[in-house]
Amino acid sequence: MARRGDLTIRRLRPGDCDDLTALLREAFAEEFAGGGTDPTAVLRQTRAAAWAQLPGLGGLLHLLGARFAYFVAVYKGRVIGSTAVGGGRLLTVSSVAVRPEYRGLGIGRALVEEAQRFAVEQGRDRVVLDVLAHNTPALHLYERMGYVEYHRFHAYELPRLPANLASPAPPGFWLEPLTGRRAAAFGPIERASLSPRFFEVVPTLRDRYVRSGAGTLLERLAGGLRAYRRVLVREGRTAGFLLATTTPGHAEGRVDLPLVLPQDGEGLPAALVDAIRFLESAGRTSLRVDVSEERPDQRAQVEALGLRHRWTYVQMVNWLSRPVRIPVQVGESATCGVRRAEERRDLTSHFARRTSY
Repeated sequence: MARRGDLTIRRLRPGDCDDLTALLREAFAEEFAGGGTDPTAVLRQTRAAAWAQLPGLGGLLHLLGARFAYFVAVYKGRVIGSTAVGGGRLLTVSSVAVRPEYRGLGIGRALVEEAQRFAVEQGRDRVVLDVLAHNTPALHLYERMGYVEYHRFHAYELPRLPANLASPAPPGFWLEPLTGRRAAAFGPIERASLSPRFFEVVPTLRDRYVRSGAGTLLERLAGGLRAYRRVLVREGRTAGFLLATTTPGHAEGRVDLPLVLPQDGEGLPAALVDAIRFLESAGRTSLRVDVSEERPDQRAQVEALGLRHRWTYVQMVNWLSRPVRIPVQVGESATCGVRRAEERRDLTSHFARRTSY
């Protein structure tokens, strides 16, 4: 726990949930609206996050290989900022938010630094995060903190799932449920589906796409998540993996980056239509599909199905074991860059003594 006068950064508690829910609904209004998020679902998720901070459930998550922490910035008893960090082998920073009237004081930076400290305590040498490409203030903050871009992906949407959408599988293609035999091909498939630079940062996507029975149970218990995991097969050979998920309180179902070999991409549309049928059966009314910027073939295929581009996300990494270089503008000296960083820290440390905002 970090304290600066009346400003405290600490773990989320059950009593914080109403304040935190209001903060998240304001900070992520664009994304919540795009996903058709029920306002009460945000409150349920913050409560689940608070329970996960309790020693009992936190210890269970640890035993199952998951690491998770949720930090809040509290000023005079009110939650004014938040961030979460969690995952398996790779930890992801998310839910970074600060109330508008308190922005520019270094609170967001302090929250992310707390998440990074947690990652180091867990023995991790890096953390990653996703940020909307048009969120310039956030991009600049992360760059100043030492984050660098390693990948971009495009989020496509289908605002209403059409009942008559169809795309027959080409000859020789079919879909199978995920089995251990098919999972053995996951490593080569994922590396052929995305760029080498992606895997310089991300050890593997296996933890998400290939779940054990215990992992699937944890998904359902922790967040009520339902998942569709299928293998695309071509003439008996594993050609790709598809993951679709639903979360309670969200009208939108989501398909993660399709891991399909480039030479077998013609089978992707049929696989997506099958995933859409699953989402319909789960009561979802809209769809989001994430596609790597480096897979223009897949982008063309999802557009042919009628999906439209909604957002572009930048994926960034901070190598915690490497020294952070302070960016220096043209014409500035390194000393000037350091001085400005010190001034920013000083402003944050004196935040509690400000009397007008």
